[in-house]
Amino acid sequence: MFKKLTSILTITVILLGTLSLTGCLGAGDPPGTYRNDAGNFSVVFPENWDYKENFMNLPVMAFTPLESETDQFQENISISYETVGEEMTLDDYYDFSMESIKDMSSFFLNFKEIENSDMILDEVPSKYSTYTYTMQEVEIKVMFYLLIKNGRAYAITGTTTTETFDQYKTELEKIAQSFRAK
Repeated sequence: MFKKLTSILTITVILLGTLSLTGCLGAGDPPGTYRNDAGNFSVVFPENWDYKENFMNLPVMAFTPLESETDQFQENISISYETVGEEMTLDDYYDFSMESIKDMSSFFLNFKEIENSDMILDEVPSKYSTYTYTMQEVEIKVMFYLLIKNGRAYAITGTTTTETFDQYKTELEKIAQSFRAK
């Protein structure tokens, strides 16, 4: 009798634990889904990437696994957001964002915008840009997405070295395409 009761209790605990873990993702969420309730957004990170919340004044930043023990740069993607007024247009916010980046010339040497375009992300008009700069003698290449939805501006920034950009480009694009704001 005691053995049977212990078995039933163990199975119940396992089932409840499984259900509670599933509930964290949300019904139908793919593995790797990250939700930020304060920012009203979700995104899917690759399962082998680590992420940190509230890191470097960003709501979330996800990192690739280190390629080796001597890896000097860890590719990453970050998401930031802020509330903007109804009068703020996507074009104006994009121009403001790019000027802010350019103004950080003491950190971002040799800044060069490679391309920019309009696109749709999360079913809303968005901006896309790639740019390069040098920081502490490392050549950096960035994929930058910007959208405004429900009164919030969201910036999705994928950062690699210029050497690893092509290796991570598809994965960074997939992460950005998974972004959803409520």
